[in-house]
Amino acid sequence: MVGSLRCACPVAQVLGGELQCPATIAVDQRISDTPAGWTAGYNGFTDQLASVTIYDGPPEQGASLVYTDEKTAAGRVSQIWRLGPNDRGDWITCGYSNTSAQLIQKIPAE
Repeated sequence: MVGSLRCACPVAQVLGGELQCPATIAVDQRISDTPAGWTAGYNGFTDQLASVTIYDGPPEQGASLVYTDEKTAAGRVSQIWRLGPNDRGDWITCGYSNTSAQLIQKIPAE
């Protein structure tokens, strides 16, 4: 893929297409071993999109890319990654508040 990936969360736009991180996700978190004397409780907070990261190769390899450009207009921040051909592929992760859960997707080469 030759082009730019622009992220103005929650939407990541790709030249000729669009990847969109869901604005919220439902996560079923449970305390697996409640310590003696404590009661498990849950705050009910929603898990809202909090971050987008672009990786050179699968995210578990840890090669996150720094955006090429950043623009701010009307209180909205847009970050732009310029991506070129990549044999390992480029990947996007969507991170959410109140959880360590994330969504991961390989960015289509085309």
